[in-house]
Amino acid sequence: MEPVQHIRILQHAYAAQLADATVQYGRAGILEQVTEARRAARLSTGAATAAKMGVSEPATAFTVSAGLFGCADWSVAPDFRVYSPHEIAQLVDRLCVRES
Repeated sequence: MEPVQHIRILQHAYAAQLADATVQYGRAGILEQVTEARRAARLSTGAATAAKMGVSEPATAFTVSAGLFGCADWSVAPDFRVYSPHEIAQLVDRLCVRES
C-alpha cells in the first residue's frame, strides 16, 4: 500500500472513531459532560498543541489541521474582529466537516 493511501485510511478511521464516540456519548447521556471536559482540556493545552503542530498564527490552524487530518479544504480571509476566548471556543465547537 502506498503511504498516501495508508494515511488516507488512517484519516478516515480517525474521523469514524470520533463520530462513533460522539454518538455513543449521546446515547449514554454524557455528551455535554464530555464536551465540557474536552473544552477545558483544550483551553489548558491548546497553546502547546498548536506549537507542536507548527501553528504560528490563528489562520494557520485551519490549513495545518486540514493538511494533517485531511478533513477540509479551507480558505482563510482576514477578520479584524477581536474575539473573546468564550467566542472562540463556541466557534471551534461548531466546526463540522462532512465529505460529500
